[in-house]
Amino acid sequence: MSHEMKSMKEKLFQKYGTRCEVCGKEFRKSGLTGHHIIERCRGGKITEDNILLACYQCHFGVINNMKWGSKEYWELIRKSLEQRKPTS
Repeated sequence: MSHEMKSMKEKLFQKYGTRCEVCGKEFRKSGLTGHHIIERCRGGKITEDNILLACYQCHFGVINNMKWGSKEYWELIRKSLEQRKPTS
């Protein structure tokens, strides 16, 4: 993992806590990974708006099994981002 991604994950942990933004379960930091909403190969950057914190089960078992760019994919991303709230 790049230094840039590690820094972004830490920023997201501090701002939003350590919940998977897909399933909502609480994890230790090591139980979450950064998911590029728009893949790097498609021009996606490591920014707060393009990285979603996801547990490994949601990242590899849910998100990566969807066709990128499908209606199902974007609906999941939309719902996940709508629930994103800064921690108190």
